[in-house]
Amino acid sequence: MGKRQSQKQQGLEEKEEQRPQNRQGSEEKEEQRPQNRQGSEEKKEQRPQMQQRAGKKKENLPMQRKAEEAGKCQPQVWQEAEKDNQAWQEAKREKERQVIYWLNQIPFLGPATVGKMRNHVRDFLTLYNIEGTEWVSLGILKEGEGAYVDQAKKDFRKSVDEYHSLESRGIKFITILDQGYPQRLLSLPDAPLCLLVKGGLPKDDQPSAAIIGSRKATRYGLEVAKCFGRELALGGVQVISGLASGIDGAGHMGALEGGGFTYGILGCGINICYPKENWN
Repeated sequence: MGKRQSQKQQGLEEKEEQRPQNRQGSEEKEEQRPQNRQGSEEKKEQRPQMQQRAGKKKENLPMQRKAEEAGKCQPQVWQEAEKDNQAWQEAKREKERQVIYWLNQIPFLGPATVGKMRNHVRDFLTLYNIEGTEWVSLGILKEGEGAYVDQAKKDFRKSVDEYHSLESRGIKFITILDQGYPQRLLSLPDAPLCLLVKGGLPKDDQPSAAIIGSRKATRYGLEVAKCFGRELALGGVQVISGLASGIDGAGHMGALEGGGFTYGILGCGINICYPKENWN
């Protein structure tokens, strides 16, 4: 029994010796806790930064959507497709302009007749590709006219060459498809398909007046026409007439004397000045 008690006492003493070590270990853990707290505080400090970054990403999303809607962030493939489509539209418009110039060379194809033809097609290119016999069957052209249209297609290349020479001769070709076409003419049921212009066109936002009359006018009539042209020009009115001799020419002269703008509607080709007295 005495031995067992002495062994127990020794075991208790050993445990007591171990307790301070455990206390030291607990103290070390307590010392580590502040470090862990510091680490957690550092993580907390990092969280606002992460939140700020996430916030920036969220803020950028609407901007990206707006940019995409505006076409700024479209893929390169889309942009190339848009360019190709735009180039195709421009080429198509140029071909249609050439067809309109060719149509303008055919004597019996005026705006009213071409307007009836356009009711059956989607564009001028389709109109060109339809044979004359089909227009005859629709009752738009007569038999002889249908054959004339088919024959005229053989001279289409010559017409295109003449079309390309207009610019070098100082002639503007404005079609009903172009933005520069006068708005006042668009309201007409039989508006001209095209205009051949030297100089400029009357402005849509300014008033206009026509001075027309006899070619064999009296001296009094010529003086009155010139006076009207001059006073209208001084009042900011554009003078438009047929550029014929007599009253028409006098009205033009008066408008020029008043420092205004005057426009002549030719009854002949743009490359011909008739009468010659109105050349200058």
